[in-house]
Amino acid sequence: MNINTNTLLNLLLPKLDTASKEKIIKLNNNGEIDLSLLLKDKSTQTILNELFKDLLSGLKSKAKVVTLLQNSKQMFDFKNFSSNIKDLLKQIETNPKLEKQVVILKDFLINIKNLDEKSLKANIANSGIFLESKLLKNNVNITNDIKAVVLQIQELSSETKVDKILTQIEYFQALSYASMSNYTYLPFGWDEIEDGDVQFNCDDKDNFSCHIDLILKKYGELKVMLILDKKNNININMGIKNDKLKQKIQKNLQLLRQGIGKIGLSLQQLNVFDIKSDKNKTYEEKAYATNDNLNFGIDIKA
Repeated sequence: MNINTNTLLNLLLPKLDTASKEKIIKLNNNGEIDLSLLLKDKSTQTILNELFKDLLSGLKSKAKVVTLLQNSKQMFDFKNFSSNIKDLLKQIETNPKLEKQVVILKDFLINIKNLDEKSLKANIANSGIFLESKLLKNNVNITNDIKAVVLQIQELSSETKVDKILTQIEYFQALSYASMSNYTYLPFGWDEIEDGDVQFNCDDKDNFSCHIDLILKKYGELKVMLILDKKNNININMGIKNDKLKQKIQKNLQLLRQGIGKIGLSLQQLNVFDIKSDKNKTYEEKAYATNDNLNFGIDIKA
C-alpha cells in the first residue's frame, strides 16, 4: 500500500540526505512509493527502532505512526506467529543449552482447541508485548515472557536466527504504544489461519472493545469487533469476505446468542456485513479497518 513520499521519508528516514530522497522520489511519477523500496536499504528492525525513538522523543506523531504501521504490515512479510515459533524450535530443539527455552516455547504453542480463559490471559500477558513495562515493576516474573525467552536464545546461541520473531513482537509494541491500546498477534496455535492480530482498548467510560482481524486459509478475511459495556452488554460486528462462511454464521446465529448468554453477557446487537475488495470499499469500510468506525454495510441483524 502506498502513502505520500515526503511523509514516508520524513517518518522513516529523517536524516536521509537530499540527493537520496530525490533519487527515491524519481522512482515513481505520481509522488508515491512503496515501503518495500526502503526496506531494501534498511532492515525492518532498524526501521522499528527508529520509529520507537521518534515516538518517545515526540518527533513523530502517534497518529502518523499508526497509519504507517497499519498500511505497511504486508511489507514486513510477517508469518503466522506460531509458525515462526515452530521454525525456531526446529533450529534449537537439539541444543542442550536451550532446554528450558524449548519447553517454554512449546507450552506457548497451545492449540486453539485446547484454549481456555486462563491460558489465553497467560499467553497474552507473556506475548512479549509487555516485557519492558514488566521490567519497570518490582517482583514481576518474566520467565515465560516470549520476548525475554527469544532474547535469551539470541544470547546463548548467536547462530540462531530470531530477528523475524523479535521484529514481529516489536511491530506490535510500536503499534500498541502509538495507538494507546494493546495490539498483539494471536498468541496460540491455529493451523487454519494464515495471519491475524487482536487489538484491545478501553474508553473513558470503561467500555471495552476488541478488534480481531484474521486471514483464514479456507475463507479469507474475517474481521470482528466486540464492544462490552460496564453492564455486561455486548455488541458484535463481523465482516466476512467468503459467502460460504457467511452462510454458516447465518445458520448458527442462535447458537452464538445462546453461547454468549451462558457466559453471563447480554447480546444487544449482532451485525454481519460483506468485506469488499479494496477497490470497491466505501469510505466507511476503510475507516472501520483503521479507526473502528462501525456505521456501515450492515446486512444482517440478530
